[in-house]
Amino acid sequence: MRGRIRPIMRSDFFRNVATLMTGSTVAQLIALAIYPILTDLYEPEDFGLFSLYMGIIAITGILSTGRYHLAILMPSDDKNALNVASVAFVISVMVGLFLLSIVALFRKPIAAVFNNPGIEQWLWLVPLSTFLIAFFQISIYWHNRRMSFRNTAAGNLVQSITNSAVKLSTSGTLPSGGGLISGAIAGQLAGSGFFFYRWIVKFRHYFKNISWVSMKEVSRTYYRFPGFNMPNNLVNNISNSLPVFLISAYFGAAELGFYSLGFTMIFSPMNLVTNSMEQVFSQRLIAKYNNGVTIWKDFSTLLKRSFQLGFIPFLLAGIFGPFLFRIIFGAEWEVSGNYMRLLMPWFFTAFMANQLTFIPDLFSRQKTAFLLNVIRLLLRIAGLAIGIYYQDIMLALGLFSLSSLTIVIVTLIWYIRLVKRFEGELVNSGEE
Repeated sequence: MRGRIRPIMRSDFFRNVATLMTGSTVAQLIALAIYPILTDLYEPEDFGLFSLYMGIIAITGILSTGRYHLAILMPSDDKNALNVASVAFVISVMVGLFLLSIVALFRKPIAAVFNNPGIEQWLWLVPLSTFLIAFFQISIYWHNRRMSFRNTAAGNLVQSITNSAVKLSTSGTLPSGGGLISGAIAGQLAGSGFFFYRWIVKFRHYFKNISWVSMKEVSRTYYRFPGFNMPNNLVNNISNSLPVFLISAYFGAAELGFYSLGFTMIFSPMNLVTNSMEQVFSQRLIAKYNNGVTIWKDFSTLLKRSFQLGFIPFLLAGIFGPFLFRIIFGAEWEVSGNYMRLLMPWFFTAFMANQLTFIPDLFSRQKTAFLLNVIRLLLRIAGLAIGIYYQDIMLALGLFSLSSLTIVIVTLIWYIRLVKRFEGELVNSGEE
């Protein structure tokens, strides 16, 4: 056993994942560790307001770069990659200005739709948050391309520490859960500031390679990212945010607060692992794919390890979740554990699939990915609508989980078929 483990631990892949996860783990631990304190400082309604704000910027964040930041890894040379990053940056500025005009004209109707008047004043900050999300994403993918995983981890850490500190320090000074929102924005500013410094100090000599001609060229080359990937991710994020928006509108801010706390406690650790593995794993597979090298062994190993790593933790979380929420956060927050128990089967399969979301981009199968996400959105809407009709939030979340689980399983099967087809093409080309 030791003979098998040591080569893995000494590999560049493992070290890069460990580097990302060390920084990100510390960042996430800080963010999650303060939640028992935050639940004493803030009411469930405050968490509901915060969750609604984050749900909104999760969607606007998809528009913020036209998804061109994902294409930064694709070019074979840094000059084209930097021009891709520049295209993403220009789009982020345009999206921010557009959102500012939307907020100025429609902030009151938007607050009314979500049945949460408290969100109105905070909508003014959505354009800023959206721009900061874009800049942070662009910087993350550029540093990953440069194999600068330590700086990626450091950026995440700076963002998390600032976020947590502001949430704790502003709890009594801002109304309606504003401290939670202010913390998120402060974290975004700090993380983006860290990467801005890195751009100026480390990479400013690259800026001479930026030109409008090159930007136009790479924007056409990677048109699939805004053309297919962006609508796909937009549908996906709307789909994931459905409980936030519909619980707010039909069950109230307090129920949304219970849901959002539970979701954060489960999804954040899961997202930490999957994002760290995807950032390293995607770069490795893209390089092998571009060189015409087999990728099945890496793909299947990751899938197997994900199952082994996630099965026991998700099983235990499903069994003991309500009890743990009661002990850690207080009796009233046991509701959060009951909600998350319903979502655990979906969380487990998503844990396996989320680190593979680059596969459709790799094989230029964004249309099929988009279709699957549309089907998932429709199934989720139907499930939540049934729960809303019967005014039963447990029924709504249970059907939401079931529809999500079904589509994730179908997606995993599709990923396997795509990789196997590529392997078959490699074998056939080698025989010719």
